[in-house]
Amino acid sequence: MNADGLRSMPLKNSYAWVAICMLLASLYAIFIEPNWIEVSHVKLGEVGDGKRVKVLLLSDMHLSDFGYRERRVLKLAEELQPDIVVLSGDIVEAPDELVILDKFLTSLVGDIKVAVLGNWEHWGGIDLQALRRIYEERGVKLLVNEIGEYRVGDDRTLTIVGTDDFTGSKPDINVLEQIKNSNSTTLVVQHSPEWFDQTEVQVLKTRINLCLSGHTHGGQVTFFGIPIWTPRGSGGYVAGLYKTSLCPLYVSRGIGTSIAPIRFFSKPEITLIEI
Repeated sequence: MNADGLRSMPLKNSYAWVAICMLLASLYAIFIEPNWIEVSHVKLGEVGDGKRVKVLLLSDMHLSDFGYRERRVLKLAEELQPDIVVLSGDIVEAPDELVILDKFLTSLVGDIKVAVLGNWEHWGGIDLQALRRIYEERGVKLLVNEIGEYRVGDDRTLTIVGTDDFTGSKPDINVLEQIKNSNSTTLVVQHSPEWFDQTEVQVLKTRINLCLSGHTHGGQVTFFGIPIWTPRGSGGYVAGLYKTSLCPLYVSRGIGTSIAPIRFFSKPEITLIEI
């Protein structure tokens, strides 16, 4: 064997290992990580001797099937026994997914359940009145620039403000100025976190205990945790708990996928927040 042949063998082996690694990474991103749902736990503030309220955040489900991932979410939700379930938008993205949504909601636990719209509920050609009917029939209150007042246990009152989506529509900031009960624990749910960076939001003096968003998918495909890209409407947010001028803001990585059915080092997430 000549010298050129000796040099080419390691090079060919290197190419083979690269190809194998790329294949394994692809299989992982397509078949494993999208179904590897992580439960995140967050505790906020001090409640003294009072009972904490358990808020379960489900975001960006992009329901296209009722399969393993959806059944897993339902099982985890049942195990966590939340007081309130919040569906923070992009739950469906096409009209034919309303049937799947109805099936999913039939088995979703929670005496108090609320939802807001995401960009895909606006962009996907969905009949929003039909969507509202399905939510109402399954015990979910759809809040679109609206306020819901709820009683949790014997001693906690919860005010939930659901705004329309910043990316796909127009939130009405005036709804925040309608909050009256200063003794109530107050949550604001907005699908796209960049809204919290808008000047008119930053100057608000309303007391908010917690804000919830999704939309970013945590980058969905990352370079070992560093996002390669986040969608318009994400701002500088990726995932996790942030401090904004209005409120502590939790941005969910979401559950489903968008554009491509893959995730890489950005596991799907459901979050239990205790306040």
